Amino acid sequence: MFNRRHSWFIGATLVLTVSANLCRAQETKQAANPQAAERVAWRKTMVRIPLPKKGCFQASYPNREWQEVPCSNLTIPPLHPQRRGGNPPTVGGGGATDWSAESTGTITLAVGSFLSTNGVASETDSVNGLANSFSLQLNSRPFSNSTTVNLCTGAANPSTCQGWAQFVYGNNSPPPFCPACGGIQYWLVPYGGATCPSGWSPDVGDCFLNSQDVPLSPVTITSLGQMTVTGGTAGGTDTAIVDNGSGTLTATNSDSALDLGQSWDVAEFNVFGNSGSQAVFNPGSTIDVETSITDGTSNAPTCLDRSFTGESNNLNLADVTGSPTQLVCCPYPGSPRIEFMETNATPAHTATCGPTRIEGDPHITTADGTHYDFQGAGEFISLRDTDGAEIQTRQTPIATTALGTDAHDGLSTCVSLNTAVAARVGEHRITYEPNLSGVPDPTGLQLRIDGVLTALGPYGINLGNGGRVVQSLTGGDLEIDFADGKILFVTPQFWTTYSKWYLNVDVSNAGLVDPNGGGVLLGGIAGPIPNGSWIPALPNGASIGPMPAALPQRYNDLYHKFADAWRVTKKDSLFDYAPGTSTDTFTDKSWPLEKAPCVVPETKPVEPTSLEIAEAACRRVADPNRRADCIFDVRTTGNTGFATTYLVTQRILEDSTTTSLTDDPEPSQLGESVTFSAFVSANGPEALDRPSGTVQFAVDGMRVGAPVTLDAKGRATWETTGLKVGKHQVIATYAPGADSPFLPSTSEAKNHIVKRCPCGEREHK
Repeated sequence: MFNRRHSWFIGATLVLTVSANLCRAQETKQAANPQAAERVAWRKTMVRIPLPKKGCFQASYPNREWQEVPCSNLTIPPLHPQRRGGNPPTVGGGGATDWSAESTGTITLAVGSFLSTNGVASETDSVNGLANSFSLQLNSRPFSNSTTVNLCTGAANPSTCQGWAQFVYGNNSPPPFCPACGGIQYWLVPYGGATCPSGWSPDVGDCFLNSQDVPLSPVTITSLGQMTVTGGTAGGTDTAIVDNGSGTLTATNSDSALDLGQSWDVAEFNVFGNSGSQAVFNPGSTIDVETSITDGTSNAPTCLDRSFTGESNNLNLADVTGSPTQLVCCPYPGSPRIEFMETNATPAHTATCGPTRIEGDPHITTADGTHYDFQGAGEFISLRDTDGAEIQTRQTPIATTALGTDAHDGLSTCVSLNTAVAARVGEHRITYEPNLSGVPDPTGLQLRIDGVLTALGPYGINLGNGGRVVQSLTGGDLEIDFADGKILFVTPQFWTTYSKWYLNVDVSNAGLVDPNGGGVLLGGIAGPIPNGSWIPALPNGASIGPMPAALPQRYNDLYHKFADAWRVTKKDSLFDYAPGTSTDTFTDKSWPLEKAPCVVPETKPVEPTSLEIAEAACRRVADPNRRADCIFDVRTTGNTGFATTYLVTQRILEDSTTTSLTDDPEPSQLGESVTFSAFVSANGPEALDRPSGTVQFAVDGMRVGAPVTLDAKGRATWETTGLKVGKHQVIATYAPGADSPFLPSTSEAKNHIVKRCPCGEREHK
């Protein structure tokens, strides 16, 4: 749903995918361009092809071969480390530094990219005054290993001398340096010795060494949103791949001068000036940065508030809406990455990490973290992004003798419930609804994929391109995975007294959200609330304005102007309907009523319960907002079953897991050793620990070997040489340990191919 760039490292081959994030209409709409999607597919294919040898290479779209090119006879300028008394901040103002992705393991690959570049029109280097003069840096932090210890023997203080590595791109660098080059820069810091090691160059008390640099054509800063830097280590070789947005990939590799592969545990990526300078962006610039890593786990990295470079830019790290001292960085598991925003816009942009909730008598936590109630009746677009992915919810009126009052807007109205959900995942339409006949069925909801009634097996349903439908618990709880890492959780409960299903709908890993147009661009009743508004934006992006003073006007704005704008239409509905029915069947524009009793035809109103009973039922709901919602729902409806639903949702968000599976090599040859690795990660942002337990591997439906215990990284491996020629389906199933609170999960089925190796003609691996 939300555009992302993901990366993998396979042997010595770098795999990079780039997809542009759509922002406001004035921005370059890369993802709307069909060729952009084709280029993404081309990159995915291209980087799977190993570089033929050491040296410099390029590939231009749509060519699928690496072509050797001359390495530049000029070099990237030295991009300095931070030094005491030098440039402390790497992003301007407020003494902030930068966000880096910290791994608990060892990074083998990192990708730096930009989710959006809203308002970026120009950039000037602060020292040389050149327009479009900047560097992209993907940096390690200083580290020590046996190689750096040997190199530091001549340092003024060998015990403090460390190695530092950078995968870099320099654009429009001044003479005598390469005008535009990608490469790798190694440093010994602080060195301070009289003479640097052989082949290394001195720089203000430090020593540095350039790889062979590969030349590119200079670009303007308006290409920033299409640019990436990828760095990887494998077998003692470091490799850099740069995409400067021109349609050409360039690559260079070299023997690692510092054995980075032993020690890489932090990755910093950003856009900076050249050689100790600052990149000065035009006022009104807002940039969303993503740093993704591959570290042998699927755990979320830690957001480390540290920088390691001496260059800077004039942008400020974004903070939380309403909390100017709380800077925002979003760590995500699965495809481990961090996302953050930096800006010099006025007023300053703010950001959140995007989890949303639509729970109970619909209490909505918007993508920017605002909490409000929405008691409309009908089918509504809950979340939608500009790629066309979408979540819709159906809300049904509830007959009660009591009103509920929303603390956000002060409105007291009748209430409704989520009773069905639909989603567009890639090219597929998913619905989870009560029996279409309209006859209450307490045995469960009906799952349909593209209109076809579907039984959900123990391994779930693979939707392709990373999309998937699985069961998060027993009893009908549903998990829908989107290709970009977003997860939709649905927690249903049958209300026996009312003979009706109701749902909690929660979204995790939504991505960095800026209510004012940067980051993920979302809309819907759970979309972000722009500055100056009290509810989410309208479908055209316009703000509905500040909250009216008069309650009747608030009601009209929320339940007429806003609700009608986000209602599902016959044309855009994702739901399935019984013959003769449509979205109009579920629409009641007069709901919610502002006065009790809340009458629903042919339905006996339910009676409220006391505050004491409601508080007792909800006491184990940990989150304060969710506990308040639980008390509201139980008290208004008299149904203590709401507390059960909230507790189940709480456990799913804290303890559900995802198991992913890789194979190496793939394909394999008959008799060749193949390693299957399962990675288990916690899904939700509310997870308090890391999964432990075992993984059982199965091939073609049969268990193989004993369960394998997860290591500290949440990883289990199984090696075999016994696979026969042909296609095999491999699955990994996670079972939590006896003391683990986490929930079990099963990987998607991986198809592994074993080839018969012709004698004397074994394929190169």
